[in-house]
Amino acid sequence: MALEALRGDKTIQEIAARHKIHPNQVSTWKQRAVEGMKEVFTKGAERARGEHEAEGWSVICGGKAPVWGVTGCGV
Repeated sequence: MALEALRGDKTIQEIAARHKIHPNQVSTWKQRAVEGMKEVFTKGAERARGEHEAEGWSVICGGKAPVWGVTGCGV
């Protein structure tokens, strides 16, 4: 039902009537779906950025992970 609401083909009232639930419930599920998608994309971007940074350090440090707080690679 949240996907139906996200698609925008039908109004929230139409979706609620079809599934015999209150329109507020459809709105809540839609809002939670949007919030969940934001989190997925944000965490995915952070993870990708972290992997990219780790790859960069691997190249700089000759394949060894850096020791944080130590100047240079710390190896």
